[in-house]
Amino acid sequence: MKTEKQRLTRITTTVKEKFPDGNDIFGYNGITKEGIIHSLESSYTFLGLLEEINNEVETVWIKRKLAKYFDELSGILKEFNTDSWGQRFDRFLDIILEMRISVKELYITLTNNPIRADEDIQKAKEQYNILQNASASVATELKTIKDGSEETEGLLEELNTLKTSLTKTNEEAKKIIANITGIEKNANESSETIEDVTPKITATFTELKELQRSLNVESEKINTMSINCEKNIEKINQRETTLKKQIEMDANLQKEIQQTLQDVNRHGMAGAFLKRKQELKATSAIWAVLSVISMGVLIFVSYKFAIAVLDTDSADIIKHLFKIPSVIAGIWLCWFCAKQFGYTIRIREDYSYKYAISMAFEGYKNETREINEELLGKLLEVTVANISSNPILLYNWHSENPVYTA
Repeated sequence: MKTEKQRLTRITTTVKEKFPDGNDIFGYNGITKEGIIHSLESSYTFLGLLEEINNEVETVWIKRKLAKYFDELSGILKEFNTDSWGQRFDRFLDIILEMRISVKELYITLTNNPIRADEDIQKAKEQYNILQNASASVATELKTIKDGSEETEGLLEELNTLKTSLTKTNEEAKKIIANITGIEKNANESSETIEDVTPKITATFTELKELQRSLNVESEKINTMSINCEKNIEKINQRETTLKKQIEMDANLQKEIQQTLQDVNRHGMAGAFLKRKQELKATSAIWAVLSVISMGVLIFVSYKFAIAVLDTDSADIIKHLFKIPSVIAGIWLCWFCAKQFGYTIRIREDYSYKYAISMAFEGYKNETREINEELLGKLLEVTVANISSNPILLYNWHSENPVYTA
């Protein structure tokens, strides 16, 4: 189903980019961009569920059908904002609905699990995978930022060392200038030395001034770079704090998703027992009503029969004796309704017991896992033995009524 899911994703992306926001888009009442995207995402979820079902005939059938739908949808989207777009958009909506219904009906046909629980599990798994990928990406980025931070700190140390060295050089240059100034004063006292020393002193003095000017420019650059590095370190620290908070949030979300998966598994396992219990509620009520009605009718018929016997002569009593089989049939019917009512009540209690065990199994499982694995195995064995027992065993009893036995 990977190819079908990829094509469905491209169609969803096109709808998000091209379709306008708001209600009643393209003049269709009740149609919104969000509703169309929701329908496409629902089909995507059921495609993910169908990947877990190994059934070659149905899988080939739905793939061929989806390929036709995707080809027609792609052709319709190419005619977006053309003169025929109004009519084509109506067909576009029909295809989306047919595709969703086909995928959903096929999944319902191939599985016995509760559809809502499987759909929630599939969405939770997809969200869990997205969070895992995001967490890995965040961890990689955090490592890159830490490496950059360490390199920046090393560069800052080198710049501080260079700044210190240039400062020392500047001080030495000032000392040299001071010495040269003293030499120049001494040279002025001797006219013969002045002619030879003055040009050299002037050239050296000029070179030293140029050197001092260059050192001042470099010092300003170093100060600017130092300030920028400090700002970058602050930004890196802020970014690192934000990423740590994001990682904590991702961990909390993963815990919530794990809890959601456990709740969905619990309700999915116990849902069938609860549903069957609720279905038997109406059956038990019907048998209770029939038992009461048959008992009332039996009492009424017995009363009439007794009055008729008491009011007749001994010769007519034999005629009334032939009516006894009909009374016996009424007694058997009343007894049968009461028995069916008892069976239904027992079966409902059996399903209630299995529902309670299924709901409590998840909590017991987490507790026993922390103690030891052997105890968890025994708990699973006992739980499976209880919930897998066939309710038909409740019918295996020996009747003491000879009429029913006959």
